[in-house]
Amino acid sequence: MANVEMTDVPAIPPRKVPAGKVLIVEPMASGHLLVYVKLLVDWCNTHHISVSLLTSEGVTQSPEFFRHLGGFSEEQLQVICTSREISLRQMKEWAARLGAGRVVLPNADSYVSRLAAWGWRGHAVLVPLIMRDPRWESASSRRRALQLRGKLCLAMLAGRMPFVHLTWLRPPGFSGADLFACDPVILEEDPAAIREQGQTYRHDRLKLECYWFGIVGNLSPHKNVDMVVDALLRLAASRPQSPVGLALCGRRGEGSHWDAELFKSSLQRVGIAFTWDDRVLSNREFNVVVAGLDAVVIAYSTHSPNSTTSKAAALGTRIVGAGGPSMSSFLRSMGALVALDLNPDSLAEAMSRALDSDPPAPIDIRGSEQFCRALLVGGPK
Repeated sequence: MANVEMTDVPAIPPRKVPAGKVLIVEPMASGHLLVYVKLLVDWCNTHHISVSLLTSEGVTQSPEFFRHLGGFSEEQLQVICTSREISLRQMKEWAARLGAGRVVLPNADSYVSRLAAWGWRGHAVLVPLIMRDPRWESASSRRRALQLRGKLCLAMLAGRMPFVHLTWLRPPGFSGADLFACDPVILEEDPAAIREQGQTYRHDRLKLECYWFGIVGNLSPHKNVDMVVDALLRLAASRPQSPVGLALCGRRGEGSHWDAELFKSSLQRVGIAFTWDDRVLSNREFNVVVAGLDAVVIAYSTHSPNSTTSKAAALGTRIVGAGGPSMSSFLRSMGALVALDLNPDSLAEAMSRALDSDPPAPIDIRGSEQFCRALLVGGPK
């Protein structure tokens, strides 16, 4: 496993540096963030580029860190851990100390306002990835519209700063004129082999023969687990002869306060099976779970692409989805059965349609090369 170096900001002045070394900055561990980091580290190792990770103490002690990054040696990844919040100044000074020519921020949304206000004073190229484009969200009020416009203006301003290559996250297969990185679909194996492993998972872990709906990954509040449970209760009332189950596959995210035992008793009372695989999944395990389900449920209160939808489309698993206009558009592009609104009744109706549908043909959207190249070697056209 890579050695974790505990340190504070080095008191070393910035200097011009070669472009052959990369510093990745990721202060959080939740969801797919460290999967992105692993992908970038693998790409750097394959292309013989020295790579370091600047992160926080909480990240290095997380299950996600050991699951996704624990397999790297010190030669493959140098991990620098700070007990303080990671600032732009820390990034600049660590890039200078390491001789990094590129600093990659795969989760840069929270840094946009600081970049716009203070700029980037390092000599390394800074590549911030904006994961939640404010243009995707339809404002529900005048106040929200002003907030979104403000965020967009700040991002545009930050992107004009010297040595800043601001990059926008886009759905798989996107093409356009802006600097963008397509959300990677990381399967690692042939889809047919993953589907076969999915059937083994279904037999060994889910066991009961019924139609399995599932929510996979970090079970954060925006995944609306309680709404999905409510929708299943409505589905059971309208179709009592259709045996169904709900599989929660992942850790409960920060801010989620639902009671799994209450879910279990409520669902089983009306004949719905329930299981919760309460652990951090590796990318391979994530793929196998998605392949083993009858349908993944994407009832997210977000507006950006997500890897679960893309993986399900690539593996030929049904997708039941709901969300705002941009999310609904993305879901439809992936072949999902989309609810009219993000509420239990509409979601139950989409689930009912899923029960009567055949599995979709897989969509060939595999790949991560464009994502890695956009962040690690890309720049203004």
